[in-house]
Formats: sequence, C-alpha cells, structure tokens
Amino acid sequence: MTRVRASTPALCYTDRMKAMMVKPASGWRNLLWTGLGVIVAILLGVIDVLAGHELAFSLFYLFPIALVVWNADGRLGLIVSAASAIAWFLADVTSGTAYSTPSIYLWNTIIALGFFIIVTALLAAFIDAYTTNLKLLRTDFVSGAMSARFFYEHAQIEIARSKR
Repeated sequence: MTRVRASTPALCYTDRMKAMMVKPASGWRNLLWTGLGVIVAILLGVIDVLAGHELAFSLFYLFPIALVVWNADGRLGLIVSAASAIAWFLADVTSGTAYSTPSIYLWNTIIALGFFIIVTALLAAFIDAYTTNLKLLRTDFVSGAMSARFFYEHAQIEIARSKR
C-alpha cells in the first residue's frame, strides 16, 4: 500500500505565488547595473583626481561595487571591482602623488583590488544567505508546505492589488 504525503498541496500553488519567490535578475538588467557601476567608478576616479592626493576616496569606491553586487550579481561585481581599482590607479598616478619607486603605484592598486574583491565576495555571500533564508522562511522544513509567512505575504500583495 502506497502512502501519499500530506504535502501535495504545496506542489499546487499558482504562478503568481511562484513569482513571489526570489528570482535571478535578467541579462539586460545585469548589464545595466554593471554599466552604471563602471560609470560611477569612473566618476569617482575623476572626483579623486580633482580632490588631489591628500584626500582618500577608498571608501567611496565601494559604493558602485555594492550597487552592482546587490542589484545584479557577485561575478559582475568583480568587473566593477576591477574598474574601481583601475580608476584608483589612474587617480593615484594623475593626482600628483610622488612615491620613491613607480612600483608602489602598482602595489597600492593590487592591495585596493584585493580589498574590493574581498568586499565583493562577502557581500555576495551575504546576499546568497539572505535569499536562502527568505526561501526557507516561506516553506515548512518538515512537510515542504508553504508557511504562514508565505500566505501572509501573498495576502498583502492581493490586498494592495485590490486597492488599485
């Protein structure tokens, strides 16, 4: 005798409920966010040059990286990390900073790139854990059925839709 699990209703939720689950972003959206991140990194490099070598802008270079990682993807954040490191290098060279040897420019840029990559990896891991937790909060661990939180979120969406 075959037993049917009680969680079969969880398999019958509508497409609208599926749409509430976190989905990966589309290609065009990722491209848009990456382009915006690179442009912001370049603008920060220009501002860094105009401010001179006495003011440090390292913290501000994290803004476009975080923007892309949060809205697009961690791998695309690596592209913006590289763009930020290149903007940093060019700002360092053109702002009039004088070092004892030219290799210090390269060393500072590699250190900045390493810092940007670490922040990118940490933020991507945080977003992945956050997304996983959201998915786990919406389903019951034992039965696989949708949880009360999922139905509450769905009810809020339907209430907002009915007010239009």
